[in-house]
Amino acid sequence: MLSIKATEEALSGYNDMKLGKKVAYIIFQVEKGDIVIEKTQTKADAGDDYLEAFIKEVKETGQPRFSVVDWNHKLVFVAWVPDTSKAQLKMTYATSKEGFAQELQGIHVKIQATDDAELSVAEITDKTKSKV
Repeated sequence: MLSIKATEEALSGYNDMKLGKKVAYIIFQVEKGDIVIEKTQTKADAGDDYLEAFIKEVKETGQPRFSVVDWNHKLVFVAWVPDTSKAQLKMTYATSKEGFAQELQGIHVKIQATDDAELSVAEITDKTKSKV
């Protein structure tokens, strides 16, 4: 069984996001058996309406990615594994998803997306709207 774990830098980056409230989103990738940060975007650099930019960047490579976005005061974990990905990549991300998500304490919403409809502004907005 694969033993893919987040690097200390990846976990530290997430904790900074969670506690500092200055990071809009982080995109992670699996690289050489580790989950590493591919990109971090601050709220100051992203502006107020960064959700579309986040979705575009997650999908940009066409390859699977994990990411966390701070939207509507909720931390959303996204596992983007497009249907068009190679089988080996799909398996790598599928086997490491739950373990990684559990390492990220404080996640409010989890989204598993395999196509454009499952990773959209409407989908994230709907899952993060207040239930009060």
